[in-house]
Amino acid sequence: MKAEIIAVGNQKGGCGKTSSIMNFSRLSVLDGKKTLLIDLDPNESATIASDVLSGLLPTIIEEKNVCNLFKQDPPDPSSLIVETKDGYDMIIGSMDLVVADQFLMNESEASKYLIDLLYDDEALNQYDRIFIDTGGRVGPMLTAAIVAADKVITPSKASMYDTPQTKRFPAFVEKCAKIKARDRLYMDRPVELVKVFFNEVSERAATTSDVIVEFMQEFDLPGAVSETFVPFSNEMKRGQAFNQTIVDWRPKSAPAQAYVKIYNEVFNSNFTLEGANNG
Repeated sequence: MKAEIIAVGNQKGGCGKTSSIMNFSRLSVLDGKKTLLIDLDPNESATIASDVLSGLLPTIIEEKNVCNLFKQDPPDPSSLIVETKDGYDMIIGSMDLVVADQFLMNESEASKYLIDLLYDDEALNQYDRIFIDTGGRVGPMLTAAIVAADKVITPSKASMYDTPQTKRFPAFVEKCAKIKARDRLYMDRPVELVKVFFNEVSERAATTSDVIVEFMQEFDLPGAVSETFVPFSNEMKRGQAFNQTIVDWRPKSAPAQAYVKIYNEVFNSNFTLEGANNG
């Protein structure tokens, strides 16, 4: 497998996973990387935000959605790929992923099901990066996504409801890493939680700074926590209304620049939107 596989995940829903992976996928394209996005969120948020469904017939949506991977004798993942207007390719999501979760429960090697599918598909070697969007619930699907990944990125809201869940997530990633390590085929591609960051941070909230300080003091992997926060901005919501990421909608805005900084931390790069080809 040539491509680097990156899962964006947290065991808490509503923490900005999809908005984050959309921006990271778009930045990857602007950075000149051949990029694939796999939507494993039952809410289909990345699929809807990518605005691909309107151009597909219902029969094609049925034939191409990601649920087709989770059945007996599945097709190659590459056969499900569709193009998007934003330059990355995609395997579209489906609300029927709940059924796929049930399928995995009956698989003896459920945790390695997805990684085996991806590694066995030689057509995926055309990609530099494969991003996996995940749902906000611990289960067979999230486990399979994390096991398949080389890197895990975890967004979190800076609230007393979100941070306790985020603090527990490294233990889950470590469990997935041990599962992956059992198979010697994947020993050179260990799972690593490379970055945790706060998303949609409201600087006006009196408790925000206290929550962040406490989190960074207590988090098991303090070196993985980014000091860059993505601030809340109405511009992000406006861009989403037009199916545009903030890095396209307002590239000079504080949220867009924050995503760029975190992207560079994750991939150890020096990418800038000013130097990107937006054509």
